[in-house]
Amino acid sequence: MSVFRNSFTYGLTILGLFAAKTAMSQTYYITDLGVLPGFDSSFGYGISEAGDAAGYLAPEGSFDFHAFFWTEGGGMQDIGTLGGPSSVAQGVNSSQVVVGYSDLASAAYEHAFRWTDVGGMDDLGTLGGNFSRAFAINDSGVIAGESQIADNTFRAFKWTESDGMINLGTLGGSYSYARGINAGGQITGTAAIASGDARAFRWTEGVGMENLGTLPGHILSNGLGINDAGDVVGYSSQTGTTYLAFVYKDGVGMTELVGLYNYDNRARDINNLGDAVGHSWLSPDGSTAQAVIWRDGAVYNLNDLLEGGAGWHLIDAYAINDSGEIVGYGKLNDETRAYKLTPVPEPSCIFMLSGALVVLLRRRK
Repeated sequence: MSVFRNSFTYGLTILGLFAAKTAMSQTYYITDLGVLPGFDSSFGYGISEAGDAAGYLAPEGSFDFHAFFWTEGGGMQDIGTLGGPSSVAQGVNSSQVVVGYSDLASAAYEHAFRWTDVGGMDDLGTLGGNFSRAFAINDSGVIAGESQIADNTFRAFKWTESDGMINLGTLGGSYSYARGINAGGQITGTAAIASGDARAFRWTEGVGMENLGTLPGHILSNGLGINDAGDVVGYSSQTGTTYLAFVYKDGVGMTELVGLYNYDNRARDINNLGDAVGHSWLSPDGSTAQAVIWRDGAVYNLNDLLEGGAGWHLIDAYAINDSGEIVGYGKLNDETRAYKLTPVPEPSCIFMLSGALVVLLRRRK
């Protein structure tokens, strides 16, 4: 029995070491999502499980942004506006439905939109005020965002085709904003408590809005991304100027995701494997911002994990799907570009893992 136990432990140790090596050595191919005529910059904000991306294009010297939708086969498409000069896409689902916000024809107000290739851009309206923005959509077509209400404060909303826009309330304060949604319709964002301080929240149907607290000793927190387990990522602050990334898990609470430097670290999204992406500054200087991934308790600079990434500096990572594909933006030869990262398959590690499993099974026999 002791021989078998030792062999079994040995085999598991080998598997663990190879798995750890795979996690640490994961590299990525990078795709420049490009720009369209009339624009000189692009920013990637959302990615679907199918690998489609969304974001916005910016012309030099102007704020007349245009939302884009990107696919591997079709490239980048300008999806227009609600009649005004500017629009921004924030999220996309596997049915190629894009959400974001756009100026109206008057250019005085902006409204949340839902876009499809067949139907074009639909105005989702507001909760009674002049402004609304959509930030996320799940594969069921449920949308999360925020809208001004009649008293000109903002409320997080949930939108469905059957019920329209629903006010999610606050945590006792004067405002709330939604940023992320999971497959089950749980929503995360930021809401004011009675004192006026901001708190990350998680909203669940039938439960309502939960205050997720802050990191120890901090005064505010913001929720940005949520996975299907209800894990939330975002950032927390002690001073309102220095930000630390966090992950919130049921039964554990809020814990810090340590960055590359203890100044401005923000986790923007988390997938169902528990991998989170965002950015981390290397100094109190925004020019040192690095796109990062948190995996298995460690942080990795995505700039160090590129294959064929000459000329790139990745500044921020905004979204990650369950295949490990990532979108964000950076500089390509000093030009701002949206990018997509695709994990590079590692056949050598797969071979070693298979070999370790064979050793384990043989020793067990």
